[in-house]
This record gives sequence, structure tokens and C-alpha cells, in this order.
Amino acid sequence: MSLRLLSAALLVACLAMPAAAQDALVRSEDLIRLQEIPLAIPVSFERTYSPEQMDFLAWIATRALDPASSAWNPRHQAWALYRANIRYSVEQSLRRRWAGAAGVVRSLSQNTDTALARFYADALSPQELDEALAFHRSQAGRAFVAYLRELRRVFFAGLLELDRIGIDPAYGGPQVPLADRRRARLAEKGILLDAAPPGYAFHLASARAMLPSTRAEALAYTLLAGAPPGTEAFEYLDSRVSPVQREAITRYLASPPGEKGRQAREAWLEALARSRDLLPLAVIDLRAVEDVVVRWRKLRADPRSLPRSIAQVDPDSVKVPEHYDTTDMTTGDAVATVKACVPGASDATASALAERVRSAPTTTLHALSSPGSHSLLLIRQRTAACIPTTPPGYPVPAVSSFVGTIRVTGMDPAQERAWRIAIAQEIAAFGASDSLVVMRSGHAFEVSYAVNAQTPHALVYSQRFLHKGTYDPARYRVVQRGEQYARVEMLQLGSGHEKVLHSTPEELTREQERRSREAKPSR
Repeated sequence: MSLRLLSAALLVACLAMPAAAQDALVRSEDLIRLQEIPLAIPVSFERTYSPEQMDFLAWIATRALDPASSAWNPRHQAWALYRANIRYSVEQSLRRRWAGAAGVVRSLSQNTDTALARFYADALSPQELDEALAFHRSQAGRAFVAYLRELRRVFFAGLLELDRIGIDPAYGGPQVPLADRRRARLAEKGILLDAAPPGYAFHLASARAMLPSTRAEALAYTLLAGAPPGTEAFEYLDSRVSPVQREAITRYLASPPGEKGRQAREAWLEALARSRDLLPLAVIDLRAVEDVVVRWRKLRADPRSLPRSIAQVDPDSVKVPEHYDTTDMTTGDAVATVKACVPGASDATASALAERVRSAPTTTLHALSSPGSHSLLLIRQRTAACIPTTPPGYPVPAVSSFVGTIRVTGMDPAQERAWRIAIAQEIAAFGASDSLVVMRSGHAFEVSYAVNAQTPHALVYSQRFLHKGTYDPARYRVVQRGEQYARVEMLQLGSGHEKVLHSTPEELTREQERRSREAKPSR
């Protein structure tokens, strides 16, 4: 070969290499989009934080309020109250942080040192990239991505269950080592930790692909707690992929592109951990939870914080009103109205409040209570409601307090009223309520309400979907079952997921209009 021809061949090779490299990067980016990997591309808050992950973060933050005390555990009378409030606070804090995080994730994905696409392009040959893309575009590949979302849910549910075993007195006293507690709890379900149970090999291999940096033993332990073999939770997880899809997934994970892809993700995560660009994101994430813990520790230490008494209240003994009696503060004796509801208020305090109500904008909310009082005064739109409270200081919600929060499509008015009364009784007794709404399919929704411990005249609330077999009805005092239930919806008429106990006439009118629309037969 002449020198001229050799030079031409080398020139062509040099020109071709960048094009091939660019093509590999583009196809790697296509692969990442198909895989839906957090931190690789900007994704929504909901795709990043599953309800189970939020529950786990809230659980850990609740534990951190008093980590040195063995008495601070799920059996403590204030645990449910603070866990619900902290979950609300953690989610609000993380949502604010996440609103500004997309730019950081975008920068990471476009930096050659931290872009997963580069790790894929370096690790996989053109043919292996083709095989990886073909798999993820196939029916089995799409099913695998959906299955991984369920596996992640099981992982965080398992983390919470393991931690629950570690602190709940039901699983042993403080003197029992944590490992023994967990071993005994899993043994109750027929699970031995010597080897993975039959049928778990596929789930463990998939979890390793999803979380390559987590030790295999830790993955096994957590998945076993989240979906124990023989339970409906395990059967549901197992049913997410068909036998044919499972074979295709297993072949892919064991193939060179599957194994090299896992190694590339592991190297990518190590690179992210070293990146200064990721540090602000990680610190903000951690700081969001830490700030919530600091704030709630301070609030819980306040002598005026809830609960204000260790007196136990029987939920069934609580009388729940349909509506609160109201008084127009612009007519009549406003001072007398204040003192009738809050007898401990001085004349000066009552007069000052009456004056503030008259001079402040109509939208201003006013609340007043006093130590030892059995009620709190709530003034909204210059209309006062006297809200009864229980000995621990928890307000008794009215049936109308739940207007504009959460509704169950298909639940008739009588069932809805009974459900709301049961929830109100739990709130008045314990400060919080977790109820279970079970659909005809066996899937369910957990509906949570709690007194806002910072502003006790309001409720915080949330709901989360639970697959059949992933919940235990025995953990709930309030369980609603309905063949006609279609779905549970957040109406979000309050501020975020918060609702003032005293509903306005406008809110009540909207509720009536909704019921009228739903009562009309569909054409």
C-alpha cells in the first residue's frame, strides 16, 4: 500500500471516529429515555419520589425527633400525629427543592464526566447498544421498566418495615438485638435468611440492575421484608411480568449488553458521588429533611404543643357535629362571643380580637384558644365557629370540615357521612387518622388526615394507592369497602393539602353542586 493510500485511509478513519462516537452517544441517550433513570434525565417529582419513598423519609424523620428514647415509637400516642405532619412537611420541602433541581440534573446529563450516555457509549459496542435498544423497545423491555417501578416501591416498603421491626415494642424489647428482632419477624412468615426463597432469584437480579451500588445481601433482606414469599404482596410483584417476558428479561440481564449496562450504571453512580455538581443537589435533599426535623423537634419541645394531656379518648365516645354553629362577628356582641367560646380569655384579649376582626381584610383567618379550654375559636370571613376539643387538645372536626379535601367516586352520601364521622372521631382521639378504602378489585387507597400540629385549626391530608396484597386491613380502625367505588381523588381546594376546619359558605355550595352533578344519571 502506498504512503498516499495509507494516509488517506488514516484520514478517513479519523473522520469516521467522531461520527461513530456521536452516534453512540445519541443512541445511548435514546436508551436512557426508555429506561427512565432518575438523575440521568430530568423527570417529574412523582417519578422521582414514590409514595413509599415519601413514607420512608417521613418515618425516618419522625424517628429523629427523639432517637435516644425507646418510648418514642409507633405505640406512642403522639406518633401518628407527628408522622402525618412530618410527611406533609417533608413533601412540601422536597417539592420546593425539586422545582429548582431540573437545571442541576440537566447539567449533570450534559457534562461528559457525569452523563450516563457517555458511560453507556464507552462500555457498549455498537452491536450491544442495538441489542439494548431492541430489548427496551420490545414488549418485555417495556414491561421490565414498569416492573422496576413496582420493585422500587417494594424496596422502600421493605426499608420501612425493617425499621419498624427495629423500634416497635411488638417485635421485642430494647434488650433484643436488632438482627434477632428482624430474624424472628421474618421467621414468623416462614422466611429464613440462609438463602433466597424459591422464585426470588429473578427479583434479586432485577434489583441489582436497578440499584447496582447496593449490596446483594441488603437487597435480599429488604425485598423479603417488603414482599415476603407466599403473601399477596409477593404474588402481585411476581405477576408484573409474564413467564415469557421473564425469560426474555433474564436472558437480557445475563447478556453482555445487560451486564455491561449494569456495570456502566455502577461506574456512573460512583462518578456522580465524586461530582461537585451533584453535591448541592444531595445537600439540598438532605437539608430539606434535616430542616423539617429541626423545626418539629423545636415545636414538640414547646409545652403548648400537642398532645397536651396523656388522657386517653375512646373514639366511639366522640360526638361529631354535622356543622359548627357560627356567629357573625360584625353584628351583636363580638366580645361576648369570644368569651363564651374561650372562657379563659381576658376582656382585653377578647376586645383586641374583636377589633382585629373588624379592621382586617375579610380573608384574614383568626384563631384563639387558652390552656384548659375545651374549645378553640376560629373566625373565617368574619364568621366565628366554636370548635370543641378533647383533653389532648385535638379539635373535633365537623362532617363539613372535610369538604373540598378528598372524595371517593362511587361512595354514596350516607357512606361518605359515616366515613367522615369515623375519621373525625379518630382525629379527635389521636390527632390523626389513617383509613383504608378498598375497591372491588382488591386494590385500595390509604387516606390520611391529621391535625396540623402548628395550626390546630386546620387539617393536613393525603392519599396513596395500595396494590392488592400490599396492605394489612388489621392495621386500620376505619375500613370502607365498596363494590361501586371507582377511585379516590384529591380535590385540593385548600392550600396545598391543608384545609381549615371551618368551611365557608362557598365551599359548602361547591360541595352541594358536586353532589348534585354526581346524582344526575349519565346520558
